[in-house]
Amino acid sequence: MLRLSVEGPVESPVAGPVAGPGRSRAGYGLDTVEREGSEGGMTQYLLLLYAADGDEAESARRWADLPQWHRVTEELREAGVLVSNNALRPVDVATTVRVRHGERELVDGPFAVTKEILAGYYLLDCPNLDVALDAAARLPMAAYGSVEVRPVHATADLPAGIPSTGDA
Repeated sequence: MLRLSVEGPVESPVAGPVAGPGRSRAGYGLDTVEREGSEGGMTQYLLLLYAADGDEAESARRWADLPQWHRVTEELREAGVLVSNNALRPVDVATTVRVRHGERELVDGPFAVTKEILAGYYLLDCPNLDVALDAAARLPMAAYGSVEVRPVHATADLPAGIPSTGDA
C-alpha cells in the first residue's frame, strides 16, 4: 500500500500557496493516496521543466533553491511515485535530428527558438493527474518557469497491431 500525503497547502518559493482552477478537492497539497499491490492502475506522467535562460544573478538564485529541489525529490521518492529525474545540459550542446526525404539532418541546438528551454524532467508513477499536478506545483521551477505535465503512453495503451519493444 502506498500512502502519499503532505500536510497543509503547497508553498511556492515565490508565489506562496499554490491554487489552481478546476480543483475538485479541498487543499492544494498531495492528498493521501492509497493503492494495493503493484497493479493499481498507476499512470506515468512526465513533468517537463522549462525556464528562461538566466544571467549570473538569476543562476545564483536558482542554485540557492537546491535544498528545496532535494526536499521535494526525496518526498516524491519516499512516496513511491518518483521513477527518475535529471537536469539537462545546456541547449548549446544539444543536437536536433530530423529526417527529410530519407536524409538525416543534424542541427546544433534545440529545434525551436524560444525564450524558455527544456531544463530537466521528472518521471512520476501516479494514480491520477491531480497527484502529478500537485507534484509539479511543488517544484521550484513552477515559480520562475513552467512545468508541463504530460501522460506517458504505456505499451498497453497503443492500438492493437502496433509492434512494440515493451515498456522502457
